[in-house]
Amino acid sequence: MNEPFNDDSLLHKFPKEVKHQDETFSLYMITDEFVFFLNLMESDDNGCTRMYDHDMNLVSNNYFATNEIAVLIHENQDAIRWVSDVAKYNMQQEGVWPEQNGLKI
Repeated sequence: MNEPFNDDSLLHKFPKEVKHQDETFSLYMITDEFVFFLNLMESDDNGCTRMYDHDMNLVSNNYFATNEIAVLIHENQDAIRWVSDVAKYNMQQEGVWPEQNGLKI
Protein backbone atom coordinates (compact mmCIF):
# COMPACT_ATOMS: atom_id res chain seq x y z
CA MET A 1 0.00 0.00 0.00
CA ASN A 2 1.23 3.50 -0.80
CA GLU A 3 1.95 5.89 2.02
CA PRO A 4 -0.93 8.39 2.27
CA PHE A 5 -0.32 12.05 1.47
CA ASN A 6 3.15 11.68 -0.05
CA ASP A 7 2.93 13.48 -3.40
CA ASP A 8 6.60 14.44 -3.40
CA SER A 9 6.26 15.99 -6.85
CA LEU A 10 4.87 19.08 -5.12
CA LEU A 11 7.87 19.60 -2.85
CA HIS A 12 10.03 21.35 -5.43
CA LYS A 13 7.37 24.05 -5.84
CA PHE A 14 7.50 25.34 -2.27
CA PRO A 15 10.19 26.32 0.22
CA LYS A 16 10.92 23.99 3.12
CA GLU A 17 10.53 26.90 5.48
CA VAL A 18 9.54 30.53 5.58
CA LYS A 19 10.80 33.21 7.89
CA HIS A 20 8.75 36.00 9.35
CA GLN A 21 10.46 38.49 11.61
CA ASP A 22 12.66 36.29 13.81
CA GLU A 23 10.50 33.18 13.52
CA THR A 24 10.90 30.13 11.30
CA PHE A 25 7.88 28.26 9.96
CA SER A 26 8.46 24.74 8.57
CA LEU A 27 6.52 23.19 5.71
CA TYR A 28 3.72 21.18 7.31
CA MET A 29 1.07 20.33 4.72
CA ILE A 30 0.25 20.84 1.05
CA THR A 31 -3.34 20.65 -0.18
CA ASP A 32 -5.07 21.18 -3.50
CA GLU A 33 -5.30 24.92 -2.77
CA PHE A 34 -3.00 25.82 0.10
CA VAL A 35 0.42 25.36 1.65
CA PHE A 36 0.74 25.40 5.43
CA PHE A 37 3.81 26.23 7.48
CA LEU A 38 4.09 25.82 11.26
CA ASN A 39 6.34 27.38 13.83
CA LEU A 40 6.84 24.38 16.08
CA MET A 41 8.24 26.57 18.85
CA GLU A 42 5.04 28.64 19.08
CA SER A 43 2.01 27.25 20.92
CA ASP A 44 -0.37 30.15 20.32
CA ASP A 45 -2.93 29.21 17.63
CA ASN A 46 -2.98 32.85 16.62
CA GLY A 47 0.67 32.87 15.60
CA CYS A 48 1.95 29.35 14.95
CA THR A 49 0.54 28.78 11.44
CA ARG A 50 0.99 30.52 8.12
CA MET A 51 -1.25 29.59 5.20
CA TYR A 52 -0.34 30.46 1.61
CA ASP A 53 -1.93 29.85 -1.75
CA HIS A 54 0.12 27.93 -4.32
CA ASP A 55 1.62 31.20 -5.58
CA MET A 56 2.95 31.78 -2.04
CA ASN A 57 0.61 34.68 -1.35
CA LEU A 58 -0.21 34.84 2.33
CA VAL A 59 -3.83 33.83 2.96
CA SER A 60 -3.84 33.67 6.76
CA ASN A 61 -1.39 33.94 9.62
CA ASN A 62 -3.73 33.50 12.56
CA TYR A 63 -6.12 31.00 14.10
CA PHE A 64 -8.06 30.73 10.83
CA ALA A 65 -5.05 28.95 9.32
CA THR A 66 -4.76 26.63 12.32
CA ASN A 67 -8.49 25.92 12.15
CA GLU A 68 -8.27 25.13 8.44
CA ILE A 69 -5.72 22.39 9.17
CA ALA A 70 -8.11 20.87 11.71
CA VAL A 71 -10.95 20.95 9.19
CA LEU A 72 -8.77 19.32 6.55
CA ILE A 73 -7.56 16.45 8.71
CA HIS A 74 -10.97 15.75 10.21
CA GLU A 75 -13.38 16.52 7.37
CA ASN A 76 -11.58 16.90 4.03
CA GLN A 77 -8.57 14.59 3.78
CA ASP A 78 -9.21 14.18 0.04
CA ALA A 79 -7.75 17.67 -0.46
CA ILE A 80 -4.46 16.80 1.27
CA ARG A 81 -1.59 15.99 -1.11
CA TRP A 82 1.47 15.93 1.15
CA VAL A 83 2.17 16.05 4.89
CA SER A 84 5.38 16.38 6.85
CA ASP A 85 6.50 13.77 9.36
CA VAL A 86 5.27 16.09 12.12
CA ALA A 87 1.82 16.33 10.51
CA LYS A 88 1.70 12.54 10.12
CA TYR A 89 2.62 12.08 13.78
CA ASN A 90 -0.03 14.61 14.86
CA MET A 91 -2.68 12.90 12.73
CA GLN A 92 -1.76 9.50 14.16
CA GLN A 93 -1.98 10.86 17.69
CA GLU A 94 -5.45 12.21 16.96
CA GLY A 95 -6.50 8.89 15.44
CA VAL A 96 -7.26 10.40 12.03
CA TRP A 97 -4.46 8.83 9.98
CA PRO A 98 -6.23 6.96 7.12
CA GLU A 99 -4.94 3.53 8.12
CA GLN A 100 -6.37 4.04 11.61
CA ASN A 101 -9.78 4.83 10.16
CA GLY A 102 -9.83 1.71 8.00
CA LEU A 103 -9.38 3.80 4.85
CA LYS A 104 -7.21 2.47 2.07
CA ILE A 105 -5.22 5.00 0.09
